[in-house]
Amino acid sequence: MNKSFYKNISVQFFAFAILSLFNSRQAFSQPAKPAGDLLIKNITIVDVNEGRLIPNKNILIVGREIGWISDSDEDITAKTTIDCAGKFIIPGLWDMHTHNWWQLHFSNFYIGNGVLGVRNMYTPMSMINPVKDSINNGLIKGPYYVSAGRVVEGSEPEFPDWLVVDKIEKIKSALDTLQMEGSDFVKVYNKIPGDVYFELVKEAHKRGMRVEGHVPMAVSVIDASNAGQRSFEHLLGIPDLCTKDHLFKNRYGYNWFAAVMSSDDYGTLSIDEELAAKNFEVLRKNNSFVCPTLVVWHNYFHPDIPFEKETNLQKFPKGMIDFWNGEVGKYRNRDTSYKQMMIKKYKNFQKVTYLLYKNGVPLLTGTDAINAFVYPGYSLHQELVLLKQCGIPDKEILKMATINAALFLEISDKYGSVEKGKNASLVILNDNPLKDIANTGKIESVILNGNLIEKKRTQ
Repeated sequence: MNKSFYKNISVQFFAFAILSLFNSRQAFSQPAKPAGDLLIKNITIVDVNEGRLIPNKNILIVGREIGWISDSDEDITAKTTIDCAGKFIIPGLWDMHTHNWWQLHFSNFYIGNGVLGVRNMYTPMSMINPVKDSINNGLIKGPYYVSAGRVVEGSEPEFPDWLVVDKIEKIKSALDTLQMEGSDFVKVYNKIPGDVYFELVKEAHKRGMRVEGHVPMAVSVIDASNAGQRSFEHLLGIPDLCTKDHLFKNRYGYNWFAAVMSSDDYGTLSIDEELAAKNFEVLRKNNSFVCPTLVVWHNYFHPDIPFEKETNLQKFPKGMIDFWNGEVGKYRNRDTSYKQMMIKKYKNFQKVTYLLYKNGVPLLTGTDAINAFVYPGYSLHQELVLLKQCGIPDKEILKMATINAALFLEISDKYGSVEKGKNASLVILNDNPLKDIANTGKIESVILNGNLIEKKRTQ
């Protein structure tokens, strides 16, 4: 063969190599089609941070996360596609104050009501851990659990398994126990002496443990906030920051519930909004959260409501119903003047809750479920409506039930809003919750960790 043949072959090979390189680079530079497990088409995203609607979006779920949000679905492929035109999507709701009925955890009721995260404020970890393990291993469908385990109390605790810390010497042993059992935080209660409380908070913080719960009656909410307590439950001690009145001269055995229900002080107090604003500014600056749990107070303060006729009642075991009837029954037979005073207490709780919101104190949504006809899952929607009756705007209430919980728990990088990269635990609604917060109860379906669940399968 002559030299020209080899020359021609070399030129052709070189041209082919250049063309191949160009084609491979072009193919490499083209973005791959997004592919995932679930495509939600034509849905309106509710931006809980800004309180606004983002219409006509397509959301691609990849595994347990939101993988893609787009205006178009042309370049998206998915194993399952649902058209949600006219529907609204929000992040999972949180009930930030719950309890189990011992072994009964009611996970299906939480999921069916779009409550995809709970903060359990007292159930022994020996009962919580198997539930969490079953959820995490996919054996049952359940919410994201954050749990206190045992409660830390002063003398004469309400339950025998609570940890008695009435002396400074008992602090380390109690915290050792909570850490060994796997508690996520320290829940403090009513009767802890003041000096013991402050040492307890210091030691907990040294160990990286958060302190949440009731403010002990021996301590002011302001001092507890300054010490670093992260949450205050049931508004206990909060009305005291709104008045110059000297409340609860009778300490009722340092039992908050006994004091609230037995004394008229929270019904007759004169609210000073200027003083409240000054005190609430301390809570705001300290980033102290308040969880009002209005629904449980509403039920206790209105004992004549015919709870026995409520349709949800039949879904719960007789032991719970008997307990609820016994709790409310204590007040049904009280005289008219007592019941009128209870209504005044509730109205003052509404005013105080609104003042907390008005002055920028971050609020959480919680129910105190399984107390006094407070139904796991279902009653969170009632709590949201009761917050609206205080005068708080719908968009702010939705924020409290979603992103506020995530911010409080320091998991907002993965939870609390509908954004790319966040966990795909979401609720699809048939109506706009920014128009009326009660629309959170109009659930079309739930997406739990990327899995589509029809509501009828959870209730």
